[in-house]
Amino acid sequence: MNSDQQTGVRESMEPRWENAEGGGKKADGNLQLYRIDWETAEVSFAKGRMRQTLRRPTADEIFKRESDLEQEVPMKADGSYALPDPTVAEAVNAELYDKLVTETAGEEIEIWDVHKSQALESLYSSEIEVEGDALGEEVVIAEEIGSGDWADFTVRHILRRPTRAELDSYRRKAAVGSYVKPGKRGRQILVTRSNLKNIVPFYDLWTERVDGATVDGEVFSEGNKLKFVGQVDPLVKRKVVQVFAEAIVQKLSD
Repeated sequence: MNSDQQTGVRESMEPRWENAEGGGKKADGNLQLYRIDWETAEVSFAKGRMRQTLRRPTADEIFKRESDLEQEVPMKADGSYALPDPTVAEAVNAELYDKLVTETAGEEIEIWDVHKSQALESLYSSEIEVEGDALGEEVVIAEEIGSGDWADFTVRHILRRPTRAELDSYRRKAAVGSYVKPGKRGRQILVTRSNLKNIVPFYDLWTERVDGATVDGEVFSEGNKLKFVGQVDPLVKRKVVQVFAEAIVQKLSD
């Protein structure tokens, strides 16, 4: 891989940060509010010599990408199988990336699928963890946004504690993933499947509020809850719910 072509992840995130309320950190070092309904981001290649502006992908485009990422992997007679072909995922990500580009500046440089894929994934660079007691009546899931050593924004998703029936329902639906089907000459095929559509509704069901962010320039309130929750990206919703549910199950098994 030519290192000169590699994507600058931090550079790719900066324009989205500028779309946030205030655009970064305050003079006192406190984090600003993050704009969940960001509109554009800029990615750079070849050490900044080429820059491209991307629009935000729609939820339908994200769901289609997930569906396109599904693969069929032949299994050997002993039941073993190779890992899914990484170039398939790169091609899927690159196809979506090309649809999102609205503007190009700087030098004309050929961009490989692997670098487009990295650039697309950099838009969702974050770390998500539980803050406090996972079995509380309200549980705080912190989403630290940015690729540097310190978070540039921290969005807190506050979820209510699920009922036992809801948690069991989530675990069943989230487990819908890879499965094996018959192939030719008695061989079997591993089919990978996305659980994104199955998990997203649980975020909508369990989320009480979202702190540290804005939508349409407004902070969260009961009056704009549906609009706020609706603007959270499906990929973020899945990560939040997975961390939340796994923490609860782990806590119950201690």
